[in-house]
Amino acid sequence: MEKADCIIIGAGIAGASVGFHLAQKGLSVIILEKESSAGYHSTGRSAVFFRGSHGLPHVRILTWASKKFFESPPEIFQHPLTTPRMALFIARKEKKELLEKWFLKNQSPELSLRKISVEEALEFVPILKKESVDGGGIIETTGKDIHQPELLQGYLKGVIQNGGKIYFNTPVSHIEKQQIGWRVEGAKGLYVGNVLINAAGAWADEVAKQASIKPLGIVPKKRTVITFDPPPDYSIIHWPMVIEIGEEFYFKPHHNEILASPADQTPSIPCDAKPDESDCMLAQKRIEKATRLKIQKINRKWAGLRSFVKDQIPVIGFDPEKAGFFWVAALGGSGIETSPAVGEISSCLITSEALPDHYSHLNIELEHYSPIRLKQE
Repeated sequence: MEKADCIIIGAGIAGASVGFHLAQKGLSVIILEKESSAGYHSTGRSAVFFRGSHGLPHVRILTWASKKFFESPPEIFQHPLTTPRMALFIARKEKKELLEKWFLKNQSPELSLRKISVEEALEFVPILKKESVDGGGIIETTGKDIHQPELLQGYLKGVIQNGGKIYFNTPVSHIEKQQIGWRVEGAKGLYVGNVLINAAGAWADEVAKQASIKPLGIVPKKRTVITFDPPPDYSIIHWPMVIEIGEEFYFKPHHNEILASPADQTPSIPCDAKPDESDCMLAQKRIEKATRLKIQKINRKWAGLRSFVKDQIPVIGFDPEKAGFFWVAALGGSGIETSPAVGEISSCLITSEALPDHYSHLNIELEHYSPIRLKQE
């Protein structure tokens, strides 16, 4: 039997970030991961891009709250966690009004948005067809590529350096609430902790059921990604991430390739997601329609699950049914870019501490993230 202050189920970005911040506060942490490596599912299959305009307002606040961490990470992160890359939102003529509404809705002190002409858009990304941007373009200048491996491994390194333990190939077989704390049976032993943190991603509802707790109605949704070679006559290194305003597709430079997605959101059961050929072809078709590219070969293809609850707001907080059961779930497509704030907020809630001062200007209302909102319906 091993004991810790906190037992975390899941070593993806959610579990790793919460574990990191708890360990920084001096709590003992055990992370249990059913796969053979960290971040095998959603974390390792993300487009890993930081932009403040992503998601609903309560999601964006978490992104803005994470910005300071990405810009000035703790010393344990030995390499920069981001590289600047702008985001370019484009619209065909028939979607001009949608682009304008999006611009008016998203203007804020935290975002740097500006409208650009068709000519400017084509200068930024010369492979775009003119008709793909004749409804307008908007540049978000504060976007960044996130270096996911460095981020995830830095979190886990912080757990280990502060005395925490991480067990891979350790699926959980049984969870039991004791008079004080939780008893968890895994493939490699028995673990006891005061707080049980459910950071199991697409499997979070399944973990809740094991603990005899009512699930939240989490729906995993599949997102498909393909990569292909860039056109030989262009240097793509400084291209922005291109996002069609109706989210029909996005693409961006990714190492020496172009990464693209049809922005699909197909409901799925929790699983090791695989790309469907039809979704890969849809991505190719939409990219070729919007650009002057002819994709000769898809180099790589994969799919990941992005998990949501009904209101599409992340779930962060203690469950009202049983003491000490803490949810960090339903982070949607923003888990990596919001992970610094999600981890820090979670650690403060678990230790009953106030949020740090740099959160004060954001006016974060934590009840919006609490699982209580979903249990009251």
